Amino acid sequence: MISANAKTKMRNAVLWLDASAKYKWCYSKTTGKWFRWRLNFIHLTIPAQAGKSDKFVKKVLNRFFMYAYRKTGMRSYIWKAEPQERGEIHFHITSDCFIWKTTLQNIWNGCLRYYGLIGTHENPPSTKVHPTANIKLMTAYLVKYMTKNDNHRRIISGRLWGCSQNLSQAKNFHLTISEDELSPTYKELEKDSIRVDSYDWLTVFNLKDNYFERMEPCPVLSMYREKIRAIQQGYVADSNLFFNEEGKPMSFESAVKKGLPPAQQALFEEQLLISSQN
Repeated sequence: MISANAKTKMRNAVLWLDASAKYKWCYSKTTGKWFRWRLNFIHLTIPAQAGKSDKFVKKVLNRFFMYAYRKTGMRSYIWKAEPQERGEIHFHITSDCFIWKTTLQNIWNGCLRYYGLIGTHENPPSTKVHPTANIKLMTAYLVKYMTKNDNHRRIISGRLWGCSQNLSQAKNFHLTISEDELSPTYKELEKDSIRVDSYDWLTVFNLKDNYFERMEPCPVLSMYREKIRAIQQGYVADSNLFFNEEGKPMSFESAVKKGLPPAQQALFEEQLLISSQN
């Protein structure tokens, strides 16, 4: 059972993951078009838990993250463990990292093989990955999906979820202003908020993700950018953001030659500009 406190922490992790994620583009051979996304969904299953404890299975997951980082650079992620109908654990992961479907399966099955959960020559279809380009209100969807409780299946022992260190350390920041200072901008803040929580002595504005991208330089923007810098530490702003139909990285120039639309070119250049400011 995920507690109310854990749900709050998961929500914060999802919001910071989404805020720090960069757009990526992949060419689809099927449609002959480019599509873009920022976050993905990963699903990992275990063919047979074979009487292994929940703690043991999570060791396999830890090994997966270690190898995913080495092979793909995955370093920002949130995971959740759920029991299937047959009782076996499966994992849901959301990340800002591009990972090709065959690469994902090779990494996960390699971990299962290492711990003896599948045979040496077995390569079962134990993984799924898909981008979230077609999901509107992405953060709201993720928060609802990752924090839901399933009360009709067995209880998993130990932790039910976790996230990468850079997200767990990205605590929320707060700015307090007086009522006189707030009055001229109240309606603007209300319009730019996901929701507004009003109390007798306090009003809390839960701002939309893109609010800070449109903000004029000020102390709040500086605090926000400092958080994003900390989360993105180690990332290269323009590295591995374009991928061909085989999942191989390509340069921006090559993507343009392959028909990247002008509007997407402009979005990439805007993203580079924002990254340089961060």
